[in-house]
Amino acid sequence: MIKSIDIENFRCFKQLSLKDLSTINIVVGDNASGKTALLEAIRLAATGTPQVMLNINQNRNILSFMYPNPTLEVFQSFWSTFFFNGNINNKISFNFVDSLPTPITKTVKIYFDKTKAFTNLPANEGSSGTSNITVINIPNIANITNIIPLKFERHVGGSKTEGLATINFQGQLQLPTLSELGPGTGFYPSFQAPNIQEVAHYYSQLSLSNKEKPIIKILQKIFPFVQDINNLTLMPGQSSLYLSVSNSSIKIPSTLISAGVNKFLSLIIGISSHRRGVSLVDEIDNGFYFKKLPDMWSVLLNLAKECEVQIFASTHSLECLKAVAPLIREDADAFTLIRTIKNDQECTADVFRGDDARAAIESDIEVR
Repeated sequence: MIKSIDIENFRCFKQLSLKDLSTINIVVGDNASGKTALLEAIRLAATGTPQVMLNINQNRNILSFMYPNPTLEVFQSFWSTFFFNGNINNKISFNFVDSLPTPITKTVKIYFDKTKAFTNLPANEGSSGTSNITVINIPNIANITNIIPLKFERHVGGSKTEGLATINFQGQLQLPTLSELGPGTGFYPSFQAPNIQEVAHYYSQLSLSNKEKPIIKILQKIFPFVQDINNLTLMPGQSSLYLSVSNSSIKIPSTLISAGVNKFLSLIIGISSHRRGVSLVDEIDNGFYFKKLPDMWSVLLNLAKECEVQIFASTHSLECLKAVAPLIREDADAFTLIRTIKNDQECTADVFRGDDARAAIESDIEVR
């Protein structure tokens, strides 16, 4: 569990410090105030790899493919959107405390390392030859690339690891092989359906351990018409979850039942499969009928506690906040409300712990 996090020079955050985070952290705020960026910051901090940066951009529908032999400007612009105000001369920095299984401080710094700058000459532009003859080719100036690599510097306690995202001698993007720092994260974008094959894979792993039956019971608490869950492979290498539902003689793909059912099923499978992890859910209320929101929050709280999983979930919905208020009254320490705020060119955030958050919601104070 992430108990606190400091963020510098990432996306819209020049500097942001969040303390005393809880099991469930609800993120609210105006459009373009940094809600999604905050979820992305937590994910990147917990992983600390360039591969995750590319995945984050894919979720935003930003091009994540780099053409061979890029210029320095193209290479830097590939990463510049992650830097505050696009200023690549600064360092992105995350410093957070991971409390499970024991508290430990982890730090990630991401920056262009000028000390590692080099001029890249594609292999076929240099010298070549046999044992007796050497042929010197005149380089094509257009193919010479000056590159300043993007460095990933990570500290866990007293241990340090690092790697460079750069261009290899063939002119291709080369990413370092770095293990994720942890805690493990699951990211659920607001505008993309969950990866059905990935969800089916996690469900299979739960089935192997005879842990799939609680998933069905949890799903039935919100959607009682679901009778069973089946992992079927109708095409080689492509598995999907099919649901048996009331008044249907055939099994139906979870993606066709409803967006809410598919989203909730993916979320509870993800939480159950990644104990002591972090689930990041953008616009958690999307796809849910408002009367189901109280039960949704109750199920997620109980499951998060059981699996020791921390949840960060954004919402624009006042109904969603009203639905969680009774739970906060019963278990204030389990909840934190984070309100992101846009100030001129940068975003900040206010943090309201348990009872303060509940009081604001129940008093009809505008906290969104």
